[in-house]
Amino acid sequence: MQYTLDLNGCRPEPFSSYLKSLAVLRLVGEQKDPDISGMWSVDRLTINSSLDESALVDFFLNEYSPTPIVSPWNGGSGFYQGDDKSGLNAILKDSSPRFDLYRKTIEEIQTWQELPREDVIIGEMMRQISGEVEKKKGKAKQKLLELISNLREAMDQPMFKGIDVAGCTIEDVHIKIAGIGDSSNPHGADNSIKELLKLVRKLKTEFNTISRGDNKSYIIRACRNRLDPKAVEWVDVAALIDPDGNARYPPIMGSGGNEGRFEYSKEFMSNLEAMVIDQNGKANSRELLKNALFGNPASGLVRSPIGKFNPGRSGGFNQGFGIEQKDFPINPWEFILLMEGSIFWSSSIGKRQGISSGVSRSPFTVAISPIGYSSSSQNDKNSSEIWAPLWKNPVKISELKAFFKEGRSYLGKRPARTGLEFAESVSSLSVDRGISEFVRYTILKRRGDSFITVPSGRFKVKLRKEADLVRELNPILSRVDSFLREFKPAPPAELAACRSSIDERIFGVLSRGGASEMIKLLSAIGTLEKAIAKRDHTKKPMISGPLSGISSRWLTMANDGSTEFKIAAALASIRPTGKVGSIRANIEPVDPGKPFRWSNGRGQYSYIGNSLSARLVSVLTRRMIDAERFSTGRNPLWGGIKLDTNDIVRFIEGDIDEKLIENLLFGMMWIKWGNADVNREIQTIIYNWKRDPHSEIVPRTWALLKTMFLPLGVRNGGGKAVNLKPEISIIPLLNAGRIDDACQIAQRRLYSSGLDPIRCHFPDVPGGVRIAAALLLPVRNEMGLTRMVLNSKEQVN
Repeated sequence: MQYTLDLNGCRPEPFSSYLKSLAVLRLVGEQKDPDISGMWSVDRLTINSSLDESALVDFFLNEYSPTPIVSPWNGGSGFYQGDDKSGLNAILKDSSPRFDLYRKTIEEIQTWQELPREDVIIGEMMRQISGEVEKKKGKAKQKLLELISNLREAMDQPMFKGIDVAGCTIEDVHIKIAGIGDSSNPHGADNSIKELLKLVRKLKTEFNTISRGDNKSYIIRACRNRLDPKAVEWVDVAALIDPDGNARYPPIMGSGGNEGRFEYSKEFMSNLEAMVIDQNGKANSRELLKNALFGNPASGLVRSPIGKFNPGRSGGFNQGFGIEQKDFPINPWEFILLMEGSIFWSSSIGKRQGISSGVSRSPFTVAISPIGYSSSSQNDKNSSEIWAPLWKNPVKISELKAFFKEGRSYLGKRPARTGLEFAESVSSLSVDRGISEFVRYTILKRRGDSFITVPSGRFKVKLRKEADLVRELNPILSRVDSFLREFKPAPPAELAACRSSIDERIFGVLSRGGASEMIKLLSAIGTLEKAIAKRDHTKKPMISGPLSGISSRWLTMANDGSTEFKIAAALASIRPTGKVGSIRANIEPVDPGKPFRWSNGRGQYSYIGNSLSARLVSVLTRRMIDAERFSTGRNPLWGGIKLDTNDIVRFIEGDIDEKLIENLLFGMMWIKWGNADVNREIQTIIYNWKRDPHSEIVPRTWALLKTMFLPLGVRNGGGKAVNLKPEISIIPLLNAGRIDDACQIAQRRLYSSGLDPIRCHFPDVPGGVRIAAALLLPVRNEMGLTRMVLNSKEQVN
């Protein structure tokens, strides 16, 4: 009979709970019910199994055979002199079959010659450490010299004269000095004993560090070669040997199965002693197990470390009542099961692929991209992140093992190496194996030198068309990154921040998608482009040429229909006319004739002013002057994307986000505007723009002046195009607020060209600079403008 159980205690977050969930599937599937299947439902693990709730609890209490988790390469693991061996000895003394493999593993390791002897006396430790002193330098050398000197001074205290401290082992010292006292000065004797024991512990730590030293990789290799495959599974989670024979440590298990003084395998054995071996604690163990699996209320939590796996329970300042909380009460079963669940991160796949990085060898583990979470910082760049998969359909343990053993996401033919690349691969379904989403966990260095594993958001596995566009950025950003690396010791803060912002926005596009996110990304690109454009490109470090290469599909995907996007796209679409370059040659020092390289000097650059409108006026002025200088024959203001008059009215009235327009304009400079497919995309964009049913009142002032700045001239009553040569003085008059004077010049020029403008005077109102800037904008309904400013006999029928 099959039972369906909702394990309310097994949640995707925090990471300890996620690992616990995997442990239930693995242990039951391997040791009790091979047909068990599980899935994530309403943010909890649901299992289908032959075990009901009572049978599941009984399995863990009475039948579960723990994985032999041992880390003999670590100090404090129970295999070294002075270590806490209570948990290890409890396993050795337990005669039940469930601990057969664990006992055998421990007993075998204790016979290895690679491990330091347990009976090393203090005098021999001191001699070996003294021999290491000459190999050290600076503070490290001074530290060892002070330790030996202070220990000798402590050993020479009169109260220890009858004890050969140098001839004792660590354990013997504690026994022989116990009970020593000085009735004349009991306080002083107590302090002397404490000082001696403190120095002996430091000596033991230094001796073990030196003894392990080069031996560490040999011990790890011995574990892999000599131990049972079940034990090797854990070894591969915690430590690896690279092709050069050096030990490497996948991030999931800290520094080889420990965090500073917190040693995982020792804590695992201690919790097994309390929950599984100790018969007196079985009643309490059942209650705690139900709490871990089903979320039932329970008492009897113990104050014990849980490490980085559950930051809310790891203690620290402002983490509980009072200023600092050392250890929170935890459920020992939580730690037992999270360690068992970590076995899925066995990294042996990396060795078959010949990958040398510990990060690359560990399933779903990549180098961190410090983006997408509120406390992100460039200081996190040496950390890692883990992407924990969730699935909505029942999966058997054999399928789950195969998926984790593959444990990769791919960009083309290569595996993703960073969090951002992982997000990109998810958006292109490069990891789709029935996975519905991933929980992203970042391993961050916080609270001094401590690490925490925190959830940094959910990422749904969904094919996003935007992923293809993001991939177009890779070669361009690679150029940018090479450029930034040339700065020593670090790039300017502005450039670094702009580059980081692009990654942040890429992550938003990949995780959420949509035009609004594409707009943010395009704006971030523009911010970087502006920063690069204003640099002196004759000085190193420099980018060899203007950045470009993304397709015109960016226009379609970022098209949110906003006035800001329309104006930026229309400006960016202004192309060359004769020797007058595209608008990029005006806003950046780009060669107008060869836009793939920087100009000699400033070229046609003219993007100057204290506002966007003022800068666009400068561009308009320069283009008109260059048109006259190069005798282009027509106004150099043709743009492939033309605006509805409503958008131009909003620009003139200032009802826009100028900063966004500017950023989008610069971002669109990366588009390959010269490609043939641009026209198709432009037609799609214009077609998708919904006409505003509420027609804005077009200022007759701008309509009159714009007829002077149309790229193809004005058609008279006979349908013949009349090319008008604008009077450049119109622009400074508008800047000065002399609206009527500018309009009178326009009327005279129209009349002298054989046209019949409507004669009137215009008030000198504020906003002349905006009106002048709007003359640069390509407009859609040119005939509508002529009807506003020419008498009816000039209108085309």
